Amino acid sequence: MKLFFCLFITAALAACAPVKPIKEASLPPLSSVAANIKSGMDVNALNKALQGRQPDLKYSLPDGSIWEVSERINIAENHSVNANNLLIKFNKDGVVSESSYSFCFLPDQETVLGSSPATRCYQKHSFPFNKQVTYDAIKRLLIISHYQVDHSDAASELISATGTQNVPEDEDKMMFIKLSIVFSVIDTNTTEVIMSATFNVSEKQETWVQAGFAGVTLPIPLPFQKKEEWIGTGIVPPKFYMDFYDALSKLIASEYLPYKPIKQTLKTNTPAPVVNVPAVIPPPKAPVEADRFSTFTFSPQTPKATQNPESLDLNLEGPIDAEKNIKKTQQAHEQPEEQETEEEKDEENEDPFANLGGKPIDSK
Repeated sequence: MKLFFCLFITAALAACAPVKPIKEASLPPLSSVAANIKSGMDVNALNKALQGRQPDLKYSLPDGSIWEVSERINIAENHSVNANNLLIKFNKDGVVSESSYSFCFLPDQETVLGSSPATRCYQKHSFPFNKQVTYDAIKRLLIISHYQVDHSDAASELISATGTQNVPEDEDKMMFIKLSIVFSVIDTNTTEVIMSATFNVSEKQETWVQAGFAGVTLPIPLPFQKKEEWIGTGIVPPKFYMDFYDALSKLIASEYLPYKPIKQTLKTNTPAPVVNVPAVIPPPKAPVEADRFSTFTFSPQTPKATQNPESLDLNLEGPIDAEKNIKKTQQAHEQPEEQETEEEKDEENEDPFANLGGKPIDSK
């Protein structure tokens, strides 16, 4: 039965040949190489860190590139496979932005539910692409592999398909496979695919037809009648999943995200060129009225010179509020002072006590 199903797997995915793993005795294990990959490496430094390993698949994304390195170790004792996978992502500048390493053990036969490995890692695979690319590639792979897509819905993230395949070297046997595929978005550029596959085998069997008459039955050879009978059913072995995911990766690399050589952008510390920008003269500011309260100061005022009382022609003999005196006073303030004549100057120089005649100043 094992040989029978292995032959079927080879024919089921003939349209997309699986990736051939690269493993030589001189190469170090992929697990040890993965530990040497660091962020910021350029292509030359990365090739040195890979120590002779070459990527099996390459992809070009809108904002970078991806290298995929695979390693498959066959264990002859139990016909199982140890699958190792290393993804290396480059940014738009052509240097390593991140890397991820995964390992999965693929037994020869489907593991019983609940037994080791409980995670069933071979049933799921994370692709470093967005949801739309992965969804379209799965449908295309199923169609070119002679599967009938029964249900496909991007909103529900579910695809179901059935396929029939002739069994190699046995034309009387037919195999029916039922696939259920769920894909979900992990982040913007990562989609996880989980698949469950079952199979049924039918065989065309021949029967003899006998004819009887008059109570006597004689074997008379007639054309054989053929009918189909189910002779086996079960869950497909893990290698079927590995071949399916390998074929899906190869399809994406060849038709959806074809690889373009990485162009590395070297960053230098050269100063930025000086650009002569004409000076911008600011417009004149409008005069601002000073705050008269903040700038107010107290300053002593110089008193005006008082006018000589003798220059006023006042009639002190009459009442002080006489009309004549008031008019003279106003005229004295309004008219400018006239220059004194020489006679007035002489009168001022005379002795003011000459008219007293030697009498006391307070005598009558």
